[in-house]
Amino acid sequence: MKNEIKETVTVNSQVIECPIVEGKPYVSIRHLCMALGTSYSRQLRKVKNDDILSSVVVLLTTTGIDKKKYEMVCLPLEFTFGWLFTISGDKVKPEIRESLKNYKMECYQALYNMFIAKNSVFVVKDEVLREKLENYEALRTEIEYDKSRMKLKERRLKETEKELRGLINADPNQISLFEKQK
Repeated sequence: MKNEIKETVTVNSQVIECPIVEGKPYVSIRHLCMALGTSYSRQLRKVKNDDILSSVVVLLTTTGIDKKKYEMVCLPLEFTFGWLFTISGDKVKPEIRESLKNYKMECYQALYNMFIAKNSVFVVKDEVLREKLENYEALRTEIEYDKSRMKLKERRLKETEKELRGLINADPNQISLFEKQK
C-alpha cells in the first residue's frame, strides 16, 4: 500500500508518525506499545486474535525511532481507541497507569452515554436509577454524618464521665452519681 506521513499522535509524551492511506491515518502498534511500555508481542497477538482488529490491521512503511523506514503492523487510528481500552493497567509503564485508568473510565462513560442516548427505554430507567442512587447516597451520607456525630458525643460523654469520676474521687464524702444511676 502506498502511504505518506501527514499526521502525528502524541502518546505518553512521545510523538508517533501516522501513515495516511486513502485519507485514513494509521498508527504503528509497535510505536504505541513502546510509548505505553507494554509488550509488543503480547499486544500483536491480542490484535491478531480479535475478529474486528485482525480484519483492519495492515502492514505499512513508517519511520522507526532510528529515523529509518520499516514495514510495521498498523491499525487505523479510529480502531486504536478500542484496542487501548483492552490493555491492562498492570501491563504498562507505572507512570502512565493512572492516565490509562482515566482513559478507560472515559471510555466506559462514552459507551454508556452513546447507548443510553439511542434508547429511550434506558433513559427512563436511567432517570429512575439516578434518582434511586441519589437517594441512596444521601441516606448513606446522612448515616455517616450521624455516626461521626455519635462518636463525638460518645467521646464527650466519656470525657465528662472521667471528669465527674475525678471530682467525685477527689472528695470521698460526695455521693457517687454513677452508683445511683445503675
